[in-house]
Amino acid sequence: MLKRYLYGGIFALVFIGLIVIIILKRTDSIIPATLYEVIPEDAVIIIEQIEYDFFSNEFITENKIYRDLLKASGFSVRDSLMGIILKNISENEGLKKILNKERPGLSLHLIGKAKLMPVIYIDYSDYYSSKDFTNLFTAFLGDNTIINERRYEAETIYEASCREDHLPDNLSFACLKGIFLLSPSSLLIEESIRGMHSGKSYVSNQGFQRVRSTSGRNVYANTYLNYAILDQIFFPFVNHNYWSRLNCFTDFAGWGELDVDIRDDVIILNGMSCANDSVHQFLGSFTEQFPVKVQLTGIFPSNTFYFLHLGFDKKEEFYKRMLMYLAESGERVKFDEETDRIKRTYGLDPFRDLLEIVDDEIAWFSVEGSSDALTSKLFVIESKNGSLAKAKLHNWYQQYIHVNKFEPSSLIYQYKLDNQTSFDIYRLPDQFYEKQKAGKFFNRYYTIYDKYVLFGSNIESLSAVIYQNVLRKTLDRDPVFEEVSNYFSSRSNISIFIKPYFFLQNHSEILKNDIVTLINRSESFLRKMSGMVIQYSREGDMYYNNVTLKYTSYIKERALTAWESLLDTAAFIKPSLVTNHNTSEKEIFIQDAKNKIYLINGAGRILWSLPLEGPVMSEIYQIDFYKN
Repeated sequence: MLKRYLYGGIFALVFIGLIVIIILKRTDSIIPATLYEVIPEDAVIIIEQIEYDFFSNEFITENKIYRDLLKASGFSVRDSLMGIILKNISENEGLKKILNKERPGLSLHLIGKAKLMPVIYIDYSDYYSSKDFTNLFTAFLGDNTIINERRYEAETIYEASCREDHLPDNLSFACLKGIFLLSPSSLLIEESIRGMHSGKSYVSNQGFQRVRSTSGRNVYANTYLNYAILDQIFFPFVNHNYWSRLNCFTDFAGWGELDVDIRDDVIILNGMSCANDSVHQFLGSFTEQFPVKVQLTGIFPSNTFYFLHLGFDKKEEFYKRMLMYLAESGERVKFDEETDRIKRTYGLDPFRDLLEIVDDEIAWFSVEGSSDALTSKLFVIESKNGSLAKAKLHNWYQQYIHVNKFEPSSLIYQYKLDNQTSFDIYRLPDQFYEKQKAGKFFNRYYTIYDKYVLFGSNIESLSAVIYQNVLRKTLDRDPVFEEVSNYFSSRSNISIFIKPYFFLQNHSEILKNDIVTLINRSESFLRKMSGMVIQYSREGDMYYNNVTLKYTSYIKERALTAWESLLDTAAFIKPSLVTNHNTSEKEIFIQDAKNKIYLINGAGRILWSLPLEGPVMSEIYQIDFYKN
């Protein structure tokens, strides 16, 4: 009797076990993985919640930026292939349904030295078993596709040799716990499998999870930037010997998240970024700093194509954290050695002087017409007052000529705007902190304009900045920049402005030849981009950041003129030539729409202006009151 019960119990257990196995096998009833468990750890960029319906319909068929890019760059062939793929997807109801409802993901990875490869992720767990979804995708590839399968760490990887013109030659895919992975690289599929089996994933990455918790809903996609390896995104475009210049990305921050919003004439990305608390990254230098008002656009010339603006309300705290950042990047020892050298030689502490001078803004900028990206950059400080700045920097000049026994006049160049107006530009042959990160705060020449201290590599660039400011032709008055400034926050800690075409042209020496060719071919498209703005502003223990790319329908060319001058409003009467009897030079008399009259000299400088009660009705006549 006991034996009968024993056999009966064993049979029942085996029977129940078989039933469970059959059910699990039939339905693949396993706990589905999340996207972040299967993404390889070396992802440069991760994009999730991609709104497939928008990108597959409205964006590629109607968006002006995308359509103009295709025309200008010659990528229309790729667009037609994209159309074929999307048509095939639309005819596959099962695949189309999942893409619309589950919103796929994507990650980018560097393969080899300079090739970026994507992995596409689709969550099918609520709709299909792994076997059924594999069959669904195999049918999508078509009958002409040869598919081989192999085992890797107990998982199946499918490798497809595609013979359809609209598909890549080789594709690899796999189904892992309810997530479908697709990539041109089988190595990335293997890396996903290894990561999932080892338990190493983005689920436990604190920086990633911090920014992910801030991601927006009801947007076209959520994008995540892995700053630690973000330089890799540029490797396919930049010559290998210039890759070291890209380390400004790797030590900038930890992770960033950007919500994607796309309109017909503007692309807007905004979200939060975080700096790694255990590592002194550049963004962390603004801990405890409130965003400040951006006012230096009033000193940048109107033809500025790039600027990097930093704002801080606690300058001593900023300086302390900058020193931590230099220590983390391995430059603190060199910085201290150079500081000691300058103190011994000249009795100066340049950074202490700059801290005493600066108010709450500094910036680097470049203007159109400069050919060398390294030497064309200028540095500007907004001082608390011009007199203090002049006294501090004059002491540098005095100490230098005293130690080196130079003639004072040998280090001063006088930029003469006209007979009544001139500016002194000083040369500092001993450039402080040269070839160091700290050296970006100095240069070989400097001048003072109003309350601004300007550093540059040559006299011509500083003279041009002065001239544009005298004419009031500054960036904040530029109509092209005005289009972008609508998306420009008036307060920030870090602000970057770029005119894409001029910026790329200025940096063409570091770009690969095929990229330079593509830029030249796409000139008309790039010149229609009014500008790109990138800003970071501290919010609590994180940083709000926004990226905006503004596009216009036409190219705005600058007028070629013998001279220019900016009035308060539009000119109301035809300019009249008059003669200056002291200099015998011709000058311009004009009235604006608000009835103000101006006398402007040949350099474009406004000599005087006077408001009138009404418009000038007659011709302009010159009377020699003093009988000169």
